[in-house]
Amino acid sequence: LLFAISHLRRNRHNTMRDIRSALSFIITCNLNCKSIQEKAFEEQSFLDIADHFYYNSIFTAKDETLKEFAEFDPSKISMPQIDRQLAILYSQDKIQQTDTLFPLSNVKKEIDTNEGNPEKWMVYFRRRLFFEGKEDMFEDNLKGVRKARELLPYRHLKLFIQHLNKKGNREKLRECLSRGISQMEGIRDTDISTGYLLIRVTQNAKEGLTICKKLPIADFNVFTPKNQHPFIETISDKIIFKHEPSRIQFVITLDLFEILIRMSEGHLPFSEEQKAVLDELADFKSKLHRYQSQDLLLIESNGQNHHITQQNGIIVRETTGVIL
Repeated sequence: LLFAISHLRRNRHNTMRDIRSALSFIITCNLNCKSIQEKAFEEQSFLDIADHFYYNSIFTAKDETLKEFAEFDPSKISMPQIDRQLAILYSQDKIQQTDTLFPLSNVKKEIDTNEGNPEKWMVYFRRRLFFEGKEDMFEDNLKGVRKARELLPYRHLKLFIQHLNKKGNREKLRECLSRGISQMEGIRDTDISTGYLLIRVTQNAKEGLTICKKLPIADFNVFTPKNQHPFIETISDKIIFKHEPSRIQFVITLDLFEILIRMSEGHLPFSEEQKAVLDELADFKSKLHRYQSQDLLLIESNGQNHHITQQNGIIVRETTGVIL
């Protein structure tokens, strides 16, 4: 899953040699056979040897291929439901048998939690939970929390993969992307942004007026590009959002997809990390600014919207909204 995410982000192209080298490091942690045997028979505390476990080395390695994985380390994801349960487990002298909590593990012994470093223990436990935990390991009302996807920073990974495989609802996705872009432009009216893609032309904060170009959402197409090399096996890693009349388009990667879908749900693009990704939309918006449109939207700060269109050489204005 982690290597698949790296591929879908399109920040790095991993060769088979890169992946083989990374897997070797994960398994051996750069130790030779003699060192592994010595550590296996030494009486060491859990925290002394924990850095060599695969679920830790994969996120802390200096290997070039694995460095990217540190960006989606499960220990950095905020999930209060799990954190509360782990705090309860740590407060006990011994947690339950390892084979009860981690049925996929081949390590059959109890984990001593009284080693004076709860922060590090929580980090290690969350990482192991990502790989080996079972879904119903906590109380009944938390069943389903421990799904691998939910311990990653990508909440909409499954949806992205569905659309890459051409199994998602394209009409719904087109509306979500339109709302997300409009939200990024500062337009919060979802009723309008669901039917139109709104591109902000200018904004006068003093006058409380925003002018946007209105482009019918029906003029846009969302699709996964076809494989251009029929004799080479490939895995799709991008979605195309295209304005058919002008043929202006932009590529949606996993990171951009995640941000736009979150914004369509009401999130605001405030963090510096998000702004860097959203800069990829600048060229797309710039080209749409130059595209001739017959429809404009004037948004007043008092809640009124003015729809401006040109019909047979006559400018028509329709006012909607309630004055606040």
